[in-house]
Amino acid sequence: MKFYNLTIPDHLSTTLALQVKIIDSWNEDFFQQFIELRNQLYKEDDHFIAEDIERFKLLFRDSYEILNRIWIWRALLIFKISESGPIAIGRILVCYNTLNPHSVLNCGYFETIDNYQVCKLLFDNATEFAQEHNISSLKTPIDANFFVSYRIKISGNGEPFYGEPIYQDYYHSFFKEYGFLVCNTWYTTKAFRFKALKNFKRIDQSLKGRINTYQKLQIRRIDFSRWDEELLLLHDLFNRSFNEMPEYEPISFSTFKELNSSLKYIACPFFSLIVEYNSKPVGFAISFFDPLKIILKAKKIEKFLNKYFSWPIKKINTINTITKILTLIMLKLNHHTLLALYVGRVPTSESGVEIKGIQAKLSRHMIFGSVLLLVKKILICYASETSGSNRSYKNDSRTNYATYVLYKKDLYKKDLYKKDLPGPKNNHPK
Repeated sequence: MKFYNLTIPDHLSTTLALQVKIIDSWNEDFFQQFIELRNQLYKEDDHFIAEDIERFKLLFRDSYEILNRIWIWRALLIFKISESGPIAIGRILVCYNTLNPHSVLNCGYFETIDNYQVCKLLFDNATEFAQEHNISSLKTPIDANFFVSYRIKISGNGEPFYGEPIYQDYYHSFFKEYGFLVCNTWYTTKAFRFKALKNFKRIDQSLKGRINTYQKLQIRRIDFSRWDEELLLLHDLFNRSFNEMPEYEPISFSTFKELNSSLKYIACPFFSLIVEYNSKPVGFAISFFDPLKIILKAKKIEKFLNKYFSWPIKKINTINTITKILTLIMLKLNHHTLLALYVGRVPTSESGVEIKGIQAKLSRHMIFGSVLLLVKKILICYASETSGSNRSYKNDSRTNYATYVLYKKDLYKKDLYKKDLPGPKNNHPK
């Protein structure tokens, strides 16, 4: 671990004495402080689920893939020096895939207090890292890679849902002031069930009459009794469906399995589907009912029991087990808001035939099922403007629910060769 001291101006025209810590290998104490900053910043947000060290262990501890020769990363924490001791006020973790030809530095896990100078210091260090590794652009926020989290919300008309990124509103102005521009946009849309059903009935009839491949498409549900086999199939479909996306970077099956271990318990079998063409998988959809309120309620119950009762260790383990079982039961009984989280298709069959109508087939099945099951709300999550998920719906059968963006900054020659960046080399590390 490296650290150094410096000062920056604050809002009151005074200065803040700072300490900066930098690591590029697993350090549990560092990551505990790293997590605590975000948990403190959002502790008043009713929709926030606190970060957990286990997720970081999965991604960044020595035994896991992200630390092998393919990935290079660096994490940074900024502390304000106070009479009571150091207080974390800013963090960032940057990484890149050495096999990625795009030469992009993913800048993620970004958090800062409302002080642009702290933000600038974080991105100055990211730029310095890019300089050291001959990387030509920064993207933010991308937490590690595509499979973890990327994008930031800019507007929304409804309540947050599970997995939706939560950030401070002032980050947008900070990113823009540093020179970032929006490079991609996604939308979550709310579907109107009955209008959408009529829409897909028309599409189904039209495609049956025009497209030969459409008639050969068959839908089946994901078989959760063969979860490992189905997950292997989904890993392949993810790679084939999304590999043209600029943000996409493949990961091994073992890491994919670890990152998606909870899907087995929260995915809805009726709305988790695979599309086959000539008995070969060519598309998929993974959907589940929004578990956010249930998870938050379970955490409150667990926190209450731990705070007000002194339990022996055995009883604590029993209480935790019972809480998990009750949470799982509540999740299975939850039918309020359906999240169509992952919808993908491969562009051509193994024989090179272009396959049309996959998205329409999946969407029609989900809409029809939602009517039968009396689902109150359907959200089609994180679809780009050109996504087939968006094109399948007519404007009167949906409405925008939330909008998200990703920021990018191209590093020109003057950025790549700065010599006055704050960092350990020119701030006398201790």
